[in-house]
Amino acid sequence: MNLHNLQTKLGMSLAGLAIVVAVGFFALKVDEQSPQVGGPDIPQTPSTYTEVMPEESGELYRIHVRDAAGTETQVHIKFLDGSLGLLKLYPDGDTKEEVRLFHDKSVRKQASFDAHGQVTEGFEYRTNRTLVWKAFPYGAGKTVTQSFWPNGRPFLERTYDPERKTTAVKFFRDNGAIWQETVTVGDDVLTNLRWYDENTRLRVIYSVVYSDDSVPKIQVLYLNADGTPDFDQQYGYTADYYYDPASGVPNPNRLVVKSVGVYDDAKLVGRVYLSNSGRVQMIDKYRADGNTNRSHVQSTGMITLKEQISPTGSRSSQYDFDGNFGMAPPLEERFRVPLPDRTVPFKQFEDAEKAFRDEQ
Repeated sequence: MNLHNLQTKLGMSLAGLAIVVAVGFFALKVDEQSPQVGGPDIPQTPSTYTEVMPEESGELYRIHVRDAAGTETQVHIKFLDGSLGLLKLYPDGDTKEEVRLFHDKSVRKQASFDAHGQVTEGFEYRTNRTLVWKAFPYGAGKTVTQSFWPNGRPFLERTYDPERKTTAVKFFRDNGAIWQETVTVGDDVLTNLRWYDENTRLRVIYSVVYSDDSVPKIQVLYLNADGTPDFDQQYGYTADYYYDPASGVPNPNRLVVKSVGVYDDAKLVGRVYLSNSGRVQMIDKYRADGNTNRSHVQSTGMITLKEQISPTGSRSSQYDFDGNFGMAPPLEERFRVPLPDRTVPFKQFEDAEKAFRDEQ
């Protein structure tokens, strides 16, 4: 299990599990009873079977244990480094408890999972016995998980709320500075993100926003170093436009930039609307008197309709198809940056972990 998968499932009561592992760890026998003389030769389900594991798994083999009904209940693991591990399973085959030992039989990893795959309590150490992560209950059914860089500084603090099905995570750089904050709901659907630069200045805010017609959009606001708005992007889906990310169910359709907000002196002064292919379709300019000047753009880039919209919604319109309104300027490339990559902290943490393992 890599750390990224662990963090999206972490959420861990293991009292007697280490004793189970340390005492009689591999005391398993295949049922060798012979059929009664004269009885039918009925094939018997073996109580255990061995699975040889590929080298890239880090394991040598697994011994799978079944109960009398043939349901797999445990998996005993021998790792390539000679250490031992144990999985206890729910009836559906999902992991209920996990343990891994050091060579001296002390516990290296211990984790307990609920029926939904969330870790409810546990911990894990590196080979040098520094703490990788720990998890513990935190009031009202919540679970807090903390992970640590190889240098011992905090990497993340994650709070899982099973009632709301939300997961809030704070990430920290290896020097202890705040790095990123995220909130996901349901099946790991991102609803909020705040990203900080190396000097702990807030530079990006990702959130679900609702327009006047109550249509949810994803807005990404980019900030200058002084904290003032630079520009924003509003995203929607290529289909199912009224889908709400707050539902927690992933939308299978592609996210695209629907519009870009332009700021001047920390004020929103205009918005450029785009097609699903990224073509400029409409340009709004917001005037100081509250009116909006709107230009409608054809696929050729020609502006053929200009409107003036008052704060009350009244409009005056002018049409021209001879090119007298000119061509719409292309959207600046700096406004076309992709969505923030929220996996960057995980990737850098994995790189640090790999470097640590390579040094051992």
